[in-house]
Amino acid sequence: MIQKIVLLLLIGFTSISICRADSPLTSTTFSDAYKTEPIIVKAGKTDGLLTQELFNFLVDDSKAIDLKMALINKLSWSIDGKTNAAIFLEFGAKSKNWKDYTAFMDVASAEEQLCYAYLKALDGYFDVSIALEVAVIAVSKNPSSYTFKIIHALIQAQSIFEEVDRWCEIYTETNNVRLDESLEKDMKIESDDIIFEYLNLYSEYCEESEGDYSEENTLEGYEGNDYEEDVEYAEEPYDDAIESELDELSIIMDQLFNTVYFLGKATEEYQNRIIEAGGSGFDLLLEGCPDPETYGCLDASESYDFAFIEIYPDRNVTVERFSYILETGMFMLYVPEDDTYVSFPEE
Repeated sequence: MIQKIVLLLLIGFTSISICRADSPLTSTTFSDAYKTEPIIVKAGKTDGLLTQELFNFLVDDSKAIDLKMALINKLSWSIDGKTNAAIFLEFGAKSKNWKDYTAFMDVASAEEQLCYAYLKALDGYFDVSIALEVAVIAVSKNPSSYTFKIIHALIQAQSIFEEVDRWCEIYTETNNVRLDESLEKDMKIESDDIIFEYLNLYSEYCEESEGDYSEENTLEGYEGNDYEEDVEYAEEPYDDAIESELDELSIIMDQLFNTVYFLGKATEEYQNRIIEAGGSGFDLLLEGCPDPETYGCLDASESYDFAFIEIYPDRNVTVERFSYILETGMFMLYVPEDDTYVSFPEE
């Protein structure tokens, strides 16, 4: 449940275009399963840039497709966007007679198209529409490959990431690939584990969408699915009850994202500094709240207690803590030196 709250908080970040550190494409670093492979080691030394040597590997028919995808995964992504897909076509124009994108799509192999699709998706993960189109074509040429199917599924999942009401699909579409025994398992088990360590978080949204209409949750007048004419029913009572529970936190987060404190803290410059230091971004953690069962916070509290954290591969660093006090409707910043709270700055 805690992970679910973190995912919800990230939607707030994306709404102001700060970062998307957690998403199907950016949080599935399955190249770690291939980290001892010489080509992956080389890819880790190019500052995320596709080189001629790496391109030659990607278009070499004798190289395994999962290793090619791991290479691209290692090149990773950037919040500012990248141009590796364009570089891929430029190299191809010299050695493969890909004069332009149209020519590439006409003559490229399925593996080359999948390489381009994955590069394109990581280059600009805010809009993966073109990458998804190419991935669909690539998969149609090799529908029995697990690697083809899971890369396509990751790009497809990214395409609906901002639609919270479809987060269950992120899990089901990718999990369907995982469970398809007819596919050729041409990817390391360890890489699959890394991918689904993240994607499994979305399964909770499927549990919510199914709903629980057990007998103990049956509303008066609905027992046995019988409709009684003498009972006055509220419109959509079950959904409204859920919505009212979620409104308080949503309103608080909305207020937070418009405070001087948050707008001054959560900047692209700050995000880039963390990345330069080897991290992946920043985030909020809901440490305390009045209803832990509903919101998945760590502890019960009369206030909403947050931690502002920086995310690194081996640790999360708590930078500051603050709380929203329900009685006053104010955000208060914790000052550890004095063990006290002060009001958020207003300018």
